[in-house]
Amino acid sequence: MKYTHNTKNSRKVIRKLAAFALIVMMAAAVIPFGDFATAQAASASIESAQSTSGESYTSSSAMAAKLDTVFAGKIGLSKTSSFKSTVSAPLGSSKMTSRNQYYIKNKTTGAVTNGWQCYIYANAVYNTLFGEYIGRAQGLSHSKVVISGGSSKASYQQFTDAGVKCGAYMRTTTKSNGAYNGSAGHSLIVLSYNANGITYLEGNADGHGLVRIITRTWDGFNKAQLSGRSRYICHVVQATDSYYAEHYRASSGEASTEKTSTSKSDGSYSRVLSYKKTVMTGEDVKTVQNSLKTLGYSVNVNGKYDEATRDVVKAFQKANGLTVDGKCGSGTWKAIEKAVKAAASETAVKGVSVTKSATLKITRQPANVTVALGGKVSFTVKAEGTGLTYQWQLSDDNGKTWRNSSVKKADYNTTLSKSNVNRQVRCIVTDKDGNKVTSKAASMKKK
Repeated sequence: MKYTHNTKNSRKVIRKLAAFALIVMMAAAVIPFGDFATAQAASASIESAQSTSGESYTSSSAMAAKLDTVFAGKIGLSKTSSFKSTVSAPLGSSKMTSRNQYYIKNKTTGAVTNGWQCYIYANAVYNTLFGEYIGRAQGLSHSKVVISGGSSKASYQQFTDAGVKCGAYMRTTTKSNGAYNGSAGHSLIVLSYNANGITYLEGNADGHGLVRIITRTWDGFNKAQLSGRSRYICHVVQATDSYYAEHYRASSGEASTEKTSTSKSDGSYSRVLSYKKTVMTGEDVKTVQNSLKTLGYSVNVNGKYDEATRDVVKAFQKANGLTVDGKCGSGTWKAIEKAVKAAASETAVKGVSVTKSATLKITRQPANVTVALGGKVSFTVKAEGTGLTYQWQLSDDNGKTWRNSSVKKADYNTTLSKSNVNRQVRCIVTDKDGNKVTSKAASMKKK
């Protein structure tokens, strides 16, 4: 009796195990595509801390706000074509089930489209950011394909050459020629990249609907998404330059750009610096402060983006024709970097050291010019010497600090505008032996 009882129990256990195995197989059968790397394996590839703030990835406050909406999971997903209820898919959640298709409305055409997990998630994010459904990347209204066709290796050079921006949609395929394959591959959103690696947003990161941001080295990205999984780039799509400029104008006067790290020598950056109630601190702030100090501005290098630092940034922005908002974003940082490089090429930008030779001298100084707004302004310097070169400099603070202009000839010509009224100019003349002489300053004034 005891033996018979154990046999019955064993049969029950076998039947339960068989049923469980059947369920697992059925579940696998209805997951047609996505990134099936395990969460544990994926976490081992993370190279740097991720951020959930939109400001960490774009210099445009408008786009940063949209990214924050995306990170909160509000991307217009629905379980039904009637859109009676939306599906929230915030960062860190696995609320998208592998057994359901989801629906989105193309904000350009109003058409209802459905799809599975990573594909529909990435399309929903792009639709939220740019109002367009990617699909096979054909017939797009205000988007363009910037990379396509069969590459199994992504690189910093490839992305920079293509001008890939924050929010770009990337689709991978299992076809070596890069042809679209709807039953395999992966879809993701590029957030930022630099020479060291790439940060991207993906849905269904673990095969169970996980939504995450991950940063990998280029080699790690290729192993996880391309060559290591026998996948190829199908296409990378982003909004056209005109659409970016229209909808996501950055505070510094440029279109929204991808962001990397301020502390690196390549002049890239990690976030928009601004004066807030809770003061921003960090090495990136010190980098900006040190650069401004190099340019002759009076700033305390304390690593704090305080009110005083904001005011110095405003002074720099005004002097360089940028939007004066006190925020150090894409355009402002690039302008600072350019000014620092220009300063390094001269003996000094402020108070140029002059070594005169017997033959080097200025024979005609630039003179003040007064014209109406929109009028032509011309300054000329003449000098005696051998192998002369010219470098015009500009000042917007009555000669306290100077910066190099792009003009390197004896004549400086421009048009008077509101941004350069009362600007001063001067010219540094250098001979073949490296001797320098600086002209007198002249002003452009409004009539």
